Order: sequence, then structure tokens, then C-alpha cells
Amino acid sequence: MAENHTNGTAVHASATAQEQLLERLNDPQTAAALNSILDNLELIAFSVSAMDGFLQRGDAVIEAVSSGVRDVKESLPSEQIDLLTSPDFVPQMTELLKTGAQLAQITQSEEFQALLQSGVLAPETLKVVGQAGDALVESKNADIEPPGILDLFRALRDPDVIASLGFLLAFSKAFGKKLNA
Repeated sequence: MAENHTNGTAVHASATAQEQLLERLNDPQTAAALNSILDNLELIAFSVSAMDGFLQRGDAVIEAVSSGVRDVKESLPSEQIDLLTSPDFVPQMTELLKTGAQLAQITQSEEFQALLQSGVLAPETLKVVGQAGDALVESKNADIEPPGILDLFRALRDPDVIASLGFLLAFSKAFGKKLNA
């Protein structure tokens, strides 16, 4: 009797198709492979269905992607298109992703959460700090002469000086309360 080797299993040429199938099913490798297929049958069916749907809509998908790329190219200035096609784009994006990961780590830290809840970043606080910063720059650029004692007394009549001294006194009192608490 002649033998035919299929899938590593000897199959007799004179055997019927049913006998050949039964002989192959008795092979442990075939049984394991069939069990794996049966275990994943739902996933296989879904994959086949998804692939079929994708292939049926392939032209529409390609046209949509092409149209999207065209729209992006038309809406971006040429400098940005040049940036996207630059050889430096991928390394720059890699650095941006690393920085983003570091920022995510920082924003999840206890210290950052304490900073957010401290009031230091409150809009009102930032406004006052911004005003102080503007005044510092303006003062640095001003033509300043050392004041004499009479200049100091005259300054006490200036409404802006009176406002800033009042602010400093109020701040000193409030800050002292916080320090003593």
C-alpha cells in the first residue's frame, strides 16, 4: 500500500476520505491546532468580517485619507508643510514626546499638586505678581537719582506712592498673620 505524507502524517492512498480525516484528527499536532482555532473562532470570525468590510470600503477609505491630506496641505502655511517634511521632524517629535512624558510625571507629583492648591497660581495672585514685575522693569528703566530727605517727604503726598505703601503695609500685616499661624 502506498503512503502519502500530508502535514507530517502518513496517509494511506487506498484509505477513504473519511478514514484519512479520522487518521489526521488522531494526530496530536492536528488536534492541538484545531483546538486553538476553535478557542479563537470568535476572534477569527470578527477579523474576517472586519477585513471584508475594510476591503469593500477600500476605495472610500483611500479617498478619505487622500482628501484629508489634501485639506491639511491646503490649510497649512508652506513653512509648516516644510517643517512636517523636514528630516528634523521625527527627532523633534521624539523630543517633544519625551518632554510630554516628563511633564506628565511632574504634574502627577505631590509637589505639583501642592503648588496648584497653594494659591500661588491663582489668577488674582498672578495678576499682582505680573503688576509687580511690570513695575520692576519700569523702575529699572527709569532715570533715578538718589532721593534726599525732602524728596521722601514730597513722595508721601504722591497718590501712587501712598497706594504702594498702603499695599506694603497691608501685605506685611497679612503675611505676619500667616507666619504666626
